[in-house]
Amino acid sequence: MGAYLSQQEFFEKTFLLMGLGLLITAAIAYYIALDTANMAALFNTFETINDEGETVTEFSASGWWWLAAIGQLGMVLVISGRSSMANMSAGTGTVLFVIFAALNGITIAPVLYAYTAASVAKVFLITSITFGGCALWGMTTKRDLTGMGTFFLYALIGLLVTMIVNAFFGSPTMDYVISFAAILLFAALTAFDMQKLCQMHGERMDHSGLVVYGALTLYLDFINLFLHLLRFFGVKKD
Repeated sequence: MGAYLSQQEFFEKTFLLMGLGLLITAAIAYYIALDTANMAALFNTFETINDEGETVTEFSASGWWWLAAIGQLGMVLVISGRSSMANMSAGTGTVLFVIFAALNGITIAPVLYAYTAASVAKVFLITSITFGGCALWGMTTKRDLTGMGTFFLYALIGLLVTMIVNAFFGSPTMDYVISFAAILLFAALTAFDMQKLCQMHGERMDHSGLVVYGALTLYLDFINLFLHLLRFFGVKKD
């Protein structure tokens, strides 16, 4: 028999687990990104010329990066599938979520390395305010957002395809257009997911696995918002 939680208890546990995931991701990403030796050990390095004509070292995806990324994808499928159907215990789900958050710290380390620590902190604050506002609206609005699930699915697929295509063309302008669209999409998804979690909470008596599912869902919304906002407001290192 699983654990029944009031809505307040459910969201307290969900946001606590989500916060733990973000803390683990940030700690690992910064441990790697703040040390050039760590970056060189984990990622491919190459020399390039920046806008000022200076030679700088850049990092790109390596075998370690791809291993972490593929591991993340597999874990998302397992956690979101089993925990949303209440087929996973809270303990097992939490362990998998923690491992997932750690792997994500590895995959986003090259992104954080490219930006100044001050601008990353600023964007994290912007993301927190944006995420919090969207989550609150999704939880309190009387408008039914659940009917937009199919639209969001196709929008995510379209965004992914566009990002893959632009990876080959390398258009900076398209990068900004994609990031702007992604910010709007994940802000809307945050509200949608909060309302969906409220409904899922009310439909079942066992909330153990749902806490993990909710934490993963909101964690992904937050991380994607953060990465795309960083594109607009982050300041790259000299």
